[in-house]
Amino acid sequence: LFNRIVVANIMSKKTHQSAIVLMPPADTSVYQAVQDVRRQHDRQFHRWMPHINLSYPFYEPDQMDSAVAKLTPHLSNLSPFRVRLAEFGHFSHGGKSATVWLDPVEPDRDLSNNNSRCPNLMKLQSVLASVFPDCLDLQSKGGFRPHLTVAQCASVTAAEELKRALSKTWPSSDLSRVEFLASSVEFIHRTGPDVPFVVLHSVPLGGGGACLA
Repeated sequence: LFNRIVVANIMSKKTHQSAIVLMPPADTSVYQAVQDVRRQHDRQFHRWMPHINLSYPFYEPDQMDSAVAKLTPHLSNLSPFRVRLAEFGHFSHGGKSATVWLDPVEPDRDLSNNNSRCPNLMKLQSVLASVFPDCLDLQSKGGFRPHLTVAQCASVTAAEELKRALSKTWPSSDLSRVEFLASSVEFIHRTGPDVPFVVLHSVPLGGGGACLA
């Protein structure tokens, strides 16, 4: 019993320097389109890659090998799926500042309900939550809300204005620039708050072994 408690305590040691994320592949037009927006408006541009947080904060690097081994068989039962970044949304922070983000949806889904907008993505995050039940920080009262951050604004009004401006130039009708295949999740880490994140492990959906970056 004591050994189990010790192991549980070790695995519960989380840090904001680690995360599990879903990323558009770096060699795609989607990645470049997102970066074009973030380069101008996201103050975290040099620290984070384009990403959708699935589990954050997460474990220290010395626990990632065991975490990867624990998660891999669960993800082998999930199939890759397509994600479309077609619209902009925002979060208000106490009615003052705001975060602008791209809304990940799956093609040909009911957009009126959060759970049906991206069911495979919601299922993926649910699997992570069940495998790592001490990493539920992204669960809010309304449930998990997937998003890809592209900007921070000083006010909600500024966020609304930026969304309108970005929507005019975002290539929503060019699917090659707004859609990507979600085929893996990435375990990322940084060595300090001002240091860029790097991918340490990549775990595929649908089977296959995890890869070291």
